[in-house]
Order: sequence, then C-alpha cells, then structure tokens
Amino acid sequence: MGRRFGKSIKRGGIARVRFKEILSKLDSFFHISISTSLMLFMTFATTYYALTRRVLGMSDVRAYFISLWAYGIFFVLGGAYCLRRRTFPEVDIFYRRISSQKLRRLWDIAIFLMMIFGGIGISYTTTYMAILSYILNEKDVNIGIAFQPPIWWYKFVGALGCYLITLQAIILFLKYLRTLK
Repeated sequence: MGRRFGKSIKRGGIARVRFKEILSKLDSFFHISISTSLMLFMTFATTYYALTRRVLGMSDVRAYFISLWAYGIFFVLGGAYCLRRRTFPEVDIFYRRISSQKLRRLWDIAIFLMMIFGGIGISYTTTYMAILSYILNEKDVNIGIAFQPPIWWYKFVGALGCYLITLQAIILFLKYLRTLK
C-alpha cells in the first residue's frame, strides 16, 4: 500500500484521495439526481399543460409557469456544472487567428478576468434583488388573481447559480495560472 501511493501517504495523501473520491461521488449523485428530477418535473408540467390545453380546451397557466421556473433552475445551476466539467460551448473566432502563444495566454487571462469580475457584479446584483424580493414578499401576479405564488425563492436560486459560476471561474483561473509556471 505504501508503494502504491508513493510519497503522498507521508503527507496526508490518503485523506486527500478519500476526500476527492467522496466529493466525486457526491458530485455525480447530485448531478444525476437533481438534473433528472428537474427534467422529469419539466416534462410532466409541460405535458400536463399541453394536455389540458388540447384535450380539455382550457389551459392551466400554473403548469406553464412551473415548467418555466424549473427550466430556469436547470439552466442556472447547469451553467456552473458545465463550467466545472469544461463542457461549455466556446466561441473561438478570435482565438484561432492568434498565432502567438504569448497572446493566447493574455487572451485566456483576459477572458477569465472578465468572467470573474462580471460574475462578481452579477452575483452582487442578484443577491440584492433576491433580498429585496424576500423583504417585499414578492408574488407573481402575472398568473392570475387566484394563484399568486411567492417568487422570492426563485431569485435566490439565480443568485446561487451566479455565485457557483463565479466560484468555478475563480478555481479554473487559479488552475490555469498554475499551469503557466
């Protein structure tokens, strides 16, 4: 066992390996369970909305808005996950045309800094709006007079997604800086 892990055992490497394994399993579990449940929920709500509209001749607006909220949660939290896994789409129109490695590194650093500072600004704004919405007990009046659900909680999900994306951008930037040495 000592030869298998080498020097990392002497410096607390087993604990690090176990911690990374636990985090990896938790990450996979939450990704699968949350994304699957949101997708099933969105599918059910959209199907219910379409069936009530087509079969019964009356549409239930609540189902439409609930599926819209679930999609928003899926989108915002999925952004941080895609950034972590580096599966986000990249538009590299300018990057391909840069031939110098030095300029490419500067371009990467500029993109990371824009993501980080933009994320900090958006996170601050969304948190402020979510707190204000909670204080005012904001409700969605677009659905109708009888059904006015509170939507302040939905704004906190957006703020959480912005914080997660910003945190992932900072982590990726620090990893990128470590590879430059």
